[in-house]
Amino acid sequence: MNRKKDKKDVTETLINRKVTMYVVFILAFVYISWRLIFTIPFKFGIVSVVLGIILWFSEAITVVETFTHMLNVHNVKIPEMPEIPEDMYPDVDFMIATHNESLDLLYKTLNGCKHLKYPDKSKVHIYLCDDGNRAEVAQLAKDMQVGYFGFDGNKHAKAGNLNYALPKTHSPLIAIFDADMIPTSDFLIETVPYFFQDKMIKDKNTNKWRLRTADEKYKGKKLGYVQTKQAFYNADVLQTNLYSEDTQPNEQEYFYHSVNVARINTESSAFAGSNTVFDREILEEVGGFATHSITEDFATSIDILGKGYRSIAVPKELAHGLSPDTVDDFIKQRKRWSRGAAQGIMTKKFWFGKMSLKQKWNFFLAYSYWWTFVRRLVFILCPILYGLFGIHVADTTFESLMIMWLPYFIIYNYGLKKMSNGTISAVLSDRQDTIQFPYLMGSIIKGTLMIPQKKFVVTNKTKASGRNSRFILALPHIILAILSVITIFICIRQVILYKSTGPLIIIFWASYNLFALLAAIVYYFGRVITEKYEQFPIKIHTSTTLGDVKLDLISETLAEDKIVIKEKAAIQFKDNQSNIVFNVKDNGYETNVEVKYLDEYYENDDICYVFEIAKVEDINEYLQILYDRPHFYPREVNVHLFKDLRKMYVAIRNEFDAE
Repeated sequence: MNRKKDKKDVTETLINRKVTMYVVFILAFVYISWRLIFTIPFKFGIVSVVLGIILWFSEAITVVETFTHMLNVHNVKIPEMPEIPEDMYPDVDFMIATHNESLDLLYKTLNGCKHLKYPDKSKVHIYLCDDGNRAEVAQLAKDMQVGYFGFDGNKHAKAGNLNYALPKTHSPLIAIFDADMIPTSDFLIETVPYFFQDKMIKDKNTNKWRLRTADEKYKGKKLGYVQTKQAFYNADVLQTNLYSEDTQPNEQEYFYHSVNVARINTESSAFAGSNTVFDREILEEVGGFATHSITEDFATSIDILGKGYRSIAVPKELAHGLSPDTVDDFIKQRKRWSRGAAQGIMTKKFWFGKMSLKQKWNFFLAYSYWWTFVRRLVFILCPILYGLFGIHVADTTFESLMIMWLPYFIIYNYGLKKMSNGTISAVLSDRQDTIQFPYLMGSIIKGTLMIPQKKFVVTNKTKASGRNSRFILALPHIILAILSVITIFICIRQVILYKSTGPLIIIFWASYNLFALLAAIVYYFGRVITEKYEQFPIKIHTSTTLGDVKLDLISETLAEDKIVIKEKAAIQFKDNQSNIVFNVKDNGYETNVEVKYLDEYYENDDICYVFEIAKVEDINEYLQILYDRPHFYPREVNVHLFKDLRKMYVAIRNEFDAE
């Protein structure tokens, strides 16, 4: 009964997605065709014509990218993971690449690795791959009883580091992790069985997995790697600086939960640098991790798929890492990604390799995405050029535009959000692109021209503190915001004086851009970071004894340095500051935590008691309580133009009042 209902729900979802996709496609095709045939401003001179074509091309590329994703995602088929006997689970080499990360960070990652579930844990071989060859990291590996490979010279960066370790290990599967990515305990259980699709088959009669017979040969391509979703236990700098930790997902949620997973249909899911399991034989066949690009993941994907193997990306949240939480680190990381994508595409191996046209198209669009930031400048400048200089970039009336553009815009926004599982919207996408475009245009152009980057820049994994501000970087946005305001006033004047509806187009367009520019200014102004460690809203039962009274309590937040308890009744913790011990347990982990009373504050009708952690009986168990769980940030978009700007204004005003 339930199975029939589930099947019906899946069928209805697929039909709705297909209908949405085709409606978006029809309206987009009609709009783009109308724009090309009827609105290129030929009668306003060569400058207008050139700019009009550039604008049309920018719109058309955006439509093509979006529709390709919708085509991939409307009926994405994530392969079912086989169920395999425990004795079939193979040896796995778990490699953690580190460059200059702190011992504290590495300890948390290694602790997660030590808690991995596996039928025979002796088959899990954990290695720290350290291209700094640091004595203290070697000692940490020894203390944690894991393997260590010290690599001098940092030649070929992360790829060189991992390639150094490859011939020194021997397991048939290799799991690759960045130093900050803490695996959940079920990472291997939820990934390794995929590599047995060629050996296992689901019996149609019993609906259970069994070994294939000699007559049941697997007809698909051999699996090269499984990429899992990258998730983060901290808010990224976009969420933090825009005061939107509760309304927008991590900037990478859209790619990992939707885009890369949807590319399963075209066998073009990309290796994303971490949380990935490889078939060793295939990896060695392509010469290990690619060293000709500063993004070894993108290039290695092309190498493996170009050899005729396949990949899958699954939306399973099986590890959590640190997202860049400073403006500079975020920009440096994105610059490296954009140049690396260009380096991967601008090679003979890509253009003349054996990947199918569908695979090449999807990888090319992954590269073209980075030109979004050039297109964003075009969209911002066009209304300004009309308002300040009278340069027409389109030849149309307000009424015609509303008839042709408005239905497309509304359905496009609805379809984008629906087909991305709610992880992105046009408003959020435009806001994020506006923030980044001045500093990413150059990197994609340099990458396309194959201008080498002098030095590989490793993303900083140290938590920010103080005001996370780089206000000088907002200068382009401030100038464009001022020009947009002037444009709006000029066009309002034209509407009033000449009773013309044409400038209404520019007023709307410039106003829309202005909201994104104001958000960018707030972003670069920054926000004060006060906590040393992430404060997780973990609500679990805990207990302590106060005097002769045993108290059963519920935590409000847990962190590496603090515990907050919320209660309705007043408790005299401050009179009993010494020897307060909380018993904390959750998800099979348990430990005692000795704390010291710090403070208390009211939250509505409740009292929140803040305690500083003095000592943890079993730090490994406590770290698992914190990190072996899903992250706490939104997975779906809930952003708005006016509401979000008002929230930012109120938050900044409150910060100044507090100072």
